[in-house]
Amino acid sequence: MNILVAGTDGLPVRTLIMKILKLLAVVAALLLPVSVSSQTASPAAAMALEQQGKLSEAVEAWRAVTEHNPRDAGAFAGLGVALARETRYKDAEAAYRDCLGSEPAGSTAQSGVGGV
Repeated sequence: MNILVAGTDGLPVRTLIMKILKLLAVVAALLLPVSVSSQTASPAAAMALEQQGKLSEAVEAWRAVTEHNPRDAGAFAGLGVALARETRYKDAEAAYRDCLGSEPAGSTAQSGVGGV
């Protein structure tokens, strides 16, 4: 037996409740703070955080990526960019130098160090 709710275009209550729960799940996912751990951090996640203007969270994500793969020159360069955008120039310089250490011919790092 399906109970219909007035004003819902004749949707059964169960269907309406399921739609509301799905909507609430989406809203909750959007409102929950992003937690970054070394197991879930990825360059894509770090870049997304940067694009959203969440620079401190992006720095945390980049650090997790570099801890997981300390030879990833691109991750150190990304960390340097995020730190520089936070005006943490000394830290950005150190990240660019780490990038150079992981890839000595890295033109990204060389230009980063030169710009800091």
